[in-house]
Amino acid sequence: MRSGEAKGLRWENVDLEGRRLHLPDTKSGKSQIVVLSPEAKTILEECREFRTEDNPFVFPGLGNGGHITDLRGCFHRSRDRAGLGGDVVIHTLRHTYALLLANSGVDGRA
Repeated sequence: MRSGEAKGLRWENVDLEGRRLHLPDTKSGKSQIVVLSPEAKTILEECREFRTEDNPFVFPGLGNGGHITDLRGCFHRSRDRAGLGGDVVIHTLRHTYALLLANSGVDGRA
């Protein structure tokens, strides 16, 4: 997923039973299904505990009804705690994950 797709993810597009996300509007203009790993499913189950009725977003922002807009600060703190170099950015994770999937024989065109 792209960062913007994750930030704007709505609970109505999360299917924890089926372990998948539906992205109705991607950068390519096409809808997409994202299969959740067991770890991602567990994290989303934990996030669901903090869900409020007045906010449809999985990752709510500080304002009323909006979603998180900037992941950099949180990401940089996590990256630094993990001992990763400063050249690792959020987009690096997306590309690395895609490469690992491709190398393991997974077709990324779901």
